Amino acid sequence: MITVLFVSAGMGAAYLYEKDMPSLLPEDEAVYKCRVTDEPYFKGKTWRCRVDVMQRMDSVPVDRGTKAILYLADTTDYSVFMEGDCFYANVSFSLPLYDSGYCRYLLHNNICGTAYVAPGNLHYIGREESGGLMAFARGCRLRVLEWYRLLGFSGDTLAVLSALTLGVKDEISDELREDYSVSGASHVLALSGLHVGLIFLVLGILLSPLKLLPGGKYISWGLLTVMLFGFAVFTGLSPSVVRACFMMSAFGFTSIIMRGGTSLNTLFLIALCLLVYNPMYIYNVSFLLSFVAVLFILLFYPVISARLRFRNKAVKYVADLFAISVLAQIGVTPIVAYYFGSFSVFGVLSSIIIVPLLTLLMYVIVAMLLFSWWHTAAAFIAGIAGYGIELMNAIVSFFSSLPSASVAGMEPWFSEMAVFYILCIALIYLFGKFTPFRLRMALAGIVFLLFVANVRMWNEKNRNEIVFTSGFDGAECSYYSPYGKTVFDRNLPDTVVVSSSSAWQAGNVACFGSKRIVMLDSPLYEMPVSETPIETDYLWISRGAKGSLDNIEGLYDFRHIILDTSLTPYYNRYYSAIADSLGIPYTDMKKNEKAVFGL
Repeated sequence: MITVLFVSAGMGAAYLYEKDMPSLLPEDEAVYKCRVTDEPYFKGKTWRCRVDVMQRMDSVPVDRGTKAILYLADTTDYSVFMEGDCFYANVSFSLPLYDSGYCRYLLHNNICGTAYVAPGNLHYIGREESGGLMAFARGCRLRVLEWYRLLGFSGDTLAVLSALTLGVKDEISDELREDYSVSGASHVLALSGLHVGLIFLVLGILLSPLKLLPGGKYISWGLLTVMLFGFAVFTGLSPSVVRACFMMSAFGFTSIIMRGGTSLNTLFLIALCLLVYNPMYIYNVSFLLSFVAVLFILLFYPVISARLRFRNKAVKYVADLFAISVLAQIGVTPIVAYYFGSFSVFGVLSSIIIVPLLTLLMYVIVAMLLFSWWHTAAAFIAGIAGYGIELMNAIVSFFSSLPSASVAGMEPWFSEMAVFYILCIALIYLFGKFTPFRLRMALAGIVFLLFVANVRMWNEKNRNEIVFTSGFDGAECSYYSPYGKTVFDRNLPDTVVVSSSSAWQAGNVACFGSKRIVMLDSPLYEMPVSETPIETDYLWISRGAKGSLDNIEGLYDFRHIILDTSLTPYYNRYYSAIADSLGIPYTDMKKNEKAVFGL
């Protein structure tokens, strides 16, 4: 009955939360008043920033709390923009419907649209200072960042230090970010449970003398909690840091009142409290990753640790660390593959080296902050921290440069995820029993999993095809190659070019491998005239295309027609009849859930 009560209450709270969310921004072009909430950063060919959409400069109202992401044309140095700057932007908003997972993420964070701001469509109008605690914390972060620069930090070293202590990741280069992602160490750059746990450990050691006083355990826990949430405010109150602070505070309290220490009841109680605070956390990937990783460690680490019997403490420490890394990796691998489509092969090995190094590095950084009043000592400790960060970056680069360091293009089904969990749990159970027969069975299961994984990796590595998939609002086009998966962006502006190792896209034209794809979503009689027709392998006709194909015969020399699911029944029949009359093969996505074309 309690379970039914909380599930019903959670469903009701999630329904009310989604009902009160701001509505999507209209897709027609208009002038909006926007306020910068995050400093712009340069990526690819545009500057990107998050804004509060405050007002639409006509009679159409905008819901309170509406946020958006703007892609600013690379014609001006927008790094001068700061939080609180306001401007008018002439844009048309939309959402990236080609990526349903990213679209859900945006909506759950009240981001109701994305837009490209063309040159000349932005007018700066002034600055609106935001007061309060968050503005004070932001000012503190900027002063600490400037102090880091005075100590001699720069480049990637400054970027990693800012991410570890301030949660500021804007200065991290794309190359370094990719290295951390491929090596399986991207959690190091995301300020969350790992960093908060290390800070909790350091503060616990510093406050340990208070435990000698009467009621000192509760005093120490209270001060720890205040310091942790002060750190959360200082870093911008990001949801991951708030959740981590709450979890560490709860774990610290339960370790006082419960002799057995942390238990599954504690973990589920914390998860329940977090979901009561915000039911939409259940959709948050970081919440799922943190919860499942800790769940697997609590469930299976005692079983594994009982079999890891070593007399040498150093060997025992490494073995325990390896076991914890493996269990956490097993728990989060299906979720990472489902949401991000990739898997880091050397994630466990890199964690065994990087986590102890990060622990020592956090001790050094805390010492540097404690001696901030003494510049000579702080500068000396800063030199040690700089060498540590450079060493960590070098280790990450080494793992990312190894062959087959990351497997991309993974799209597991729920049934495959369930089978993976069942097999892993069975293997851990058999390992815990450790009888000869069961051990042989466990090893046989591991060999079988490795065989299946290698077969799938080989198939994905040698996959080279274009796949059209039907969708509710339109078909999706994806290119699978040995380099990974590339998605055709239906909303890409004409002036933006996106390229990868074996594919490029400019506006509505893409070249995937050796095949050219052209998507038509505007009247055909408005197309320009060309003396030399463009060789087109797939002419993708989408909603908005009107007129006869005769209007574009001099522009495109097409060999296959794709009829999008967004076409009205009239135009679907119309273009099907034209294709039949011309003798050109066509694929109707309304009748096909998936169309695969090999290269």
